[in-house]
Amino acid sequence: MRYTPYVDPGAPSLWLDESPASQLPALQPGAHAVDAVVIGLGITGATAALELAEAGLSVLALDAHGLGWGASARSGGFLLVEHAIEYPARRARFGRERMQTVIEMARSSHELIEQRFARAAEHKRCGSLILPMAEDESEQRTLAEAASLLQEDGVPCSQGAGHEGLDGFAPGLSIPEDGEVHPGRLLAAVGAEAGRAGAKLRQGLVADVDTKQRVVTTADATISYGIAIVAVNAWTRRLLPHVDIRPQRAQMLATRPLGPMRKLGPVCYGCWGYDYFRQRDDGRMLIGGRRHLHRESESTDASVPTAAVQDDLEAYLARHLRAFGPFEIEARWSGIMGFSPDELPFWEALSDGAGTASTHVLGGMTGHGMGLGAVCGQTIARSCHRELSAVEQRRTQLLHADRLRS
Repeated sequence: MRYTPYVDPGAPSLWLDESPASQLPALQPGAHAVDAVVIGLGITGATAALELAEAGLSVLALDAHGLGWGASARSGGFLLVEHAIEYPARRARFGRERMQTVIEMARSSHELIEQRFARAAEHKRCGSLILPMAEDESEQRTLAEAASLLQEDGVPCSQGAGHEGLDGFAPGLSIPEDGEVHPGRLLAAVGAEAGRAGAKLRQGLVADVDTKQRVVTTADATISYGIAIVAVNAWTRRLLPHVDIRPQRAQMLATRPLGPMRKLGPVCYGCWGYDYFRQRDDGRMLIGGRRHLHRESESTDASVPTAAVQDDLEAYLARHLRAFGPFEIEARWSGIMGFSPDELPFWEALSDGAGTASTHVLGGMTGHGMGLGAVCGQTIARSCHRELSAVEQRRTQLLHADRLRS
């Protein structure tokens, strides 16, 4: 089945405006043949391209628009060890052992970014603050349970945390090892490293992936490959309709700088994790969320901010962060997340005509892509060219799509 082209990426995010290196040269028309093709250059695909190139493979990596244009460089740029408010339900559903693997993956992803790209990506371990709503006793109890389980599972955290500039929240949960990055500059740095390692990063809209023949087609080019990694996440079903990854829009806005210094230290979550905000060192306040108030309209792959959600984000600022105001909005944008059926990312290996698993689909990050995408892309890429360590094997066992059919 051919891909229905999606050509409007929506307005660039603040992150993309500040990261001109996210732009890519166009793929040249004609026939190409490579060891590996990577489709989609968010954090997952870009890291996979880097790993394959550093392993010595010839790599062609494609994105319809540019580095991070789908969701990665439209996100809040949070690096979390785990989404705390979700932890009790996820641990009950998947078990402690699997969640330990998720935590290990998040930590490894964070360490990879910190060790290789910290300076370029403006990385900081600022900690996170998860804040339940003052009137929601159920959320408060769930967060208290999350704190107990996370501590039991080796995640240092403390209850009773708050911030004097925030209104309408009960005392929350602080996780000191969490952090932040500039996602646009992170993607540009990963892409630059991949290019130095020999990968060719190009702009090109993929129309078809023939997994049996191992051929990728664009409007005016064909690419024969030995290995393919499809990491388009929210748009996977346009290329491979049987893969159950569903789009969800996430909207954000940014204010003008609120003063000469940062007054809000940690990255923050509120309202069952649906809302998220942070302040940059230049004073700008960034906020995203309110999707849960507009579930039907936000179940889309159209990257266009809407007045309804943007109005709700402004109202959130006025209600919960008014001590930091007055606010003047500088930028608005949205990104498209890909959700999996069970809300954990997954990997599916598709066989060619000879029965060799040669096309690897990786996605369903479910809003956790910045925290998990780098290690997911690296691990699946490694599985294509070498034996995995015991830790890496546990990751692939967790990610394998068989999980969804059991």
